[in-house]
Amino acid sequence: IEQDLKLIVQDRFLDQHPPDPKYKEIYEYALLPAGKLFRSQLLWSVFGDLTNNQMKNTQTIISRNHQLLSAAIEVHHSYTLVHDDMPCMDNDDYRRGKLSTHKKYGEWRALLIGDGLLNLSYQILSEIDHPQLNNLIKLFSNSCGHLGLIYGQYLDLNINNHQTTF
Repeated sequence: IEQDLKLIVQDRFLDQHPPDPKYKEIYEYALLPAGKLFRSQLLWSVFGDLTNNQMKNTQTIISRNHQLLSAAIEVHHSYTLVHDDMPCMDNDDYRRGKLSTHKKYGEWRALLIGDGLLNLSYQILSEIDHPQLNNLIKLFSNSCGHLGLIYGQYLDLNINNHQTTF
């Protein structure tokens, strides 16, 4: 899965050579190493179960659509971590055993790279070739959007201002 991420990000920068080489470096720093890859592994496991296929690794089943979906999920997750680590949110100095992106490259770069990763996740999703792609993008947007992930982060950061109970 991590190899897929590396290749997918590398492909996005092949045809476009930004004048500042640090730009791509920051994307890769924020994304790699990819951590536990829980979400992607779960996706591949469900795919293996639904297709009744023994999964040993992502190369067991050659499916570009599932590689793209898996990468989009991980890229999106990385965007949330970059933003979450920033001083205005959780103010974390370390992520995945190294300096957080804003500590290594500065806040404005981390903010922009996080925004870039968010948009890159949708760009990757848009490359899926399937008749249900529109429904997938709606599901992804709803789950990650204003009443999903974003609202969860809002609640997490707002917890000191409100009494909450289960």
